[in-house]
Amino acid sequence: MNLTHKILDLLKQSEYWTNKTRESGATIQGLTCPACGGTGAGWCYADSPMSINCNRLSNCGARTKTIELLNIRQDIERDFKPTKADPKRPARAFLESRGLKHTLKDLKFCYWKDVRKTGSGAVMFPVGKDRKSGKTVMNGRLISPPPGEGKTHNAGSTSGLFWLHPGFKYDPYKPVFITEGIIDALSILETGQQAIAVLASGQDPAKVDLSFFHKITLAFDPDEAGARAIKKWKKHYPEADAVTPDPGGDWNDLLCSGPLEQVKKRFLQNLDRYHVNANLATAETARDFATLYRDFHGQPPGLFVLNNCTYYSWIKKHGDSTNLVVERCGRFTLKVISYLKDTSNPNHPEYHYQLEITPTGCRPVKAIASGKDIGSSRCIKEFFLTRAKVSYEGAAASCVALATRITCAKQAPEVVQIPLSGYDVKSGWYVFQHFAVDQTGKLHHPDKHGLYKINFRSWAAAPPHAVQNATKPALTGNLIQGVHKLIVEAWGDNGAGAMAWMVAGWFVYVIKEQIGFFPHLAATGDPASGKSALTVALNGMQAVDGEGTPISQLNSKKGLARTIARESGRFTALLEDSQRNERGFDLIIPWSLPAIIEVRCRSRLHFQMI
Repeated sequence: MNLTHKILDLLKQSEYWTNKTRESGATIQGLTCPACGGTGAGWCYADSPMSINCNRLSNCGARTKTIELLNIRQDIERDFKPTKADPKRPARAFLESRGLKHTLKDLKFCYWKDVRKTGSGAVMFPVGKDRKSGKTVMNGRLISPPPGEGKTHNAGSTSGLFWLHPGFKYDPYKPVFITEGIIDALSILETGQQAIAVLASGQDPAKVDLSFFHKITLAFDPDEAGARAIKKWKKHYPEADAVTPDPGGDWNDLLCSGPLEQVKKRFLQNLDRYHVNANLATAETARDFATLYRDFHGQPPGLFVLNNCTYYSWIKKHGDSTNLVVERCGRFTLKVISYLKDTSNPNHPEYHYQLEITPTGCRPVKAIASGKDIGSSRCIKEFFLTRAKVSYEGAAASCVALATRITCAKQAPEVVQIPLSGYDVKSGWYVFQHFAVDQTGKLHHPDKHGLYKINFRSWAAAPPHAVQNATKPALTGNLIQGVHKLIVEAWGDNGAGAMAWMVAGWFVYVIKEQIGFFPHLAATGDPASGKSALTVALNGMQAVDGEGTPISQLNSKKGLARTIARESGRFTALLEDSQRNERGFDLIIPWSLPAIIEVRCRSRLHFQMI
C-alpha cells in the first residue's frame, strides 16, 4: 500500500467522509471541513489527497493537511516499517508524505532509527565529506519529533557545505534557488526549478563556494531568522535576488497545496509577490515597509511587525491629498496561542485569550487576557504594562486593530478550559496539569503552551487551579508493577486495596452512573503507623504533591465544599484536625462529594469501605 491509498482508506473511515461524499472526476467532493465543521463543504484531489479544502471561501476557506489531520506522519514508522528488501521504507514514506514524488528518483537518503533516543527515526541525506576525518557528513530531520525536540539532525559539521540533488543536472546559467533545508530544496525541484540547500539559516556565506552558479535567488523561510539570513547573504552576494513564501508557510506547504501542475503555475504566477515578501522582510524602516506594501497591494498593511517591533499604518486624507501615516505601537511582538473557553458556568461561558508577548530583546511572556483587557485603549495600555513589562504606544485606532487581530487569529485553536481536575465527561479523558490519559489509556503530555489536543478540532486546557508541584509520571507497565509491589510491601493488603480504590476513584462518575454510589474509604491507626505516608504516596500517583485537606471547625461548610469540589474527579484525603476535632467529620456527605479517603488516629491501621 502506498501513501495515497493509506490516506484515502483512513479518510473513508473518518468522520469527514459522509453520505454526501462522492468522487467527481479528479476531485472528491462532499467532505466535512475539519476547520469549520461544514458538512459537504470540503473537497480534495483524488490522486493527491494531501489536504481537505473548504469551498466556503468567505467564511472559512481553510486548507487542512490530511497528513496531520489523520495523524499519518506520526504513525509512518509503525505503518511503513523497514524491511530487508527496503530498509529505507519509513524515510521514503515520510518524503512522499511531504508531496515529493519525481525528485525521489536517484535521490540518496537513508533511514536512521530512534535518533537521539527520542523514539523517532530520521531521514538523513549525505551532504559532503568532513575535511579532517574524511567521514561522510549527514544532514536530515526527525520523522516525528516529540515535544521539545528539534526536528533537525546532523552527523558531523555542515559548516561550509551545501546540498545538491545527486540525480539532477544543474545548469549554471539558469536561476538556482538557495533554501535553508533539504526538504524545501526538494519541494522547489519538484516544481521543475533548480534548488540547493545551505542546511541552516546561520550558515556563513563566506565559507560556501557557489561560484558554479551565475544567477542566485535566495529563498529562505518567512521568519526573523530567514530575514537575517537574506541580509547576510546579500552582503556576500550583492547581485543575488531574493524571494520568500507567504507568511505562515514554507515551500513544502506550497508543494502540498494542490496537484503538481497547478502548483507549478501558481509558483511562477506568484513570483512577484514572493519578491515583495522578501523586500518587506528586509525593509530598513517601518515607513519603507508600509510604502512597499501599499505600492504592491494598493492599501496600507495596518498592523505589522518589523525588527521585533509592532507598527500600525493608515491613510490620512486631507482634502484631495492623502498621506501614509506610520506609528509605532510598541517594542514588542504578539502571537495568539489559543482562545480559552471557560465553561465553569455553562449559562455564561467566557472567552480568554492566551497570548505570547515578546518584548524587544527579552524572552517571551505568556499572558491571558480577558475581554475587558482588550476592550479599550486604556485597558490595553494597562494590560501591557502590568502583564508584559512593555509600554503600548499606539493610538485608539491601533488598539481596535490589535483587538481585531487577537480575536481573528485563524491559526489559534479554540480550547475548552476543563473546570475540574480528573475525569472530563465530555472528552472521556482524565486530565491533570502535567499529563492526561485518553479513552484508549494512552498517556499524553501538554504541549509547550500547556494544551492537550483531544482531536483535530478539539483542544483542552487543565483546570486553572491544578497543583503546580505535581509529579510527572512515566506510566509504563514495569513502573506500575514496581510501585504496586512497594505499596504491598509497606502496607500489605490494606495498601493494595487503597491503591485499587484510588484507581477506581479516578472514574468515580462512571462508577456512580452504573451502580448509583461510590464507596467511602477510611484509614485509621496509631500515630506514625503510616497513614500520612500512604496518602502522600497515593496523591503522588495522581500528580498531586501533598497529604490532603484538614478538617476543623474553622472550615465553614460552604468553604469546605468549594475546596473539595475544585478537586472533583480524583480522590481527596480528608485529614483529622490536630485538635482531635471529631465533629469536623460531620460535615461530610459522601454521596454528594468526590471519592474520599478519611484519615484518623485509631488503635491500629485499617481501612473501612462505607
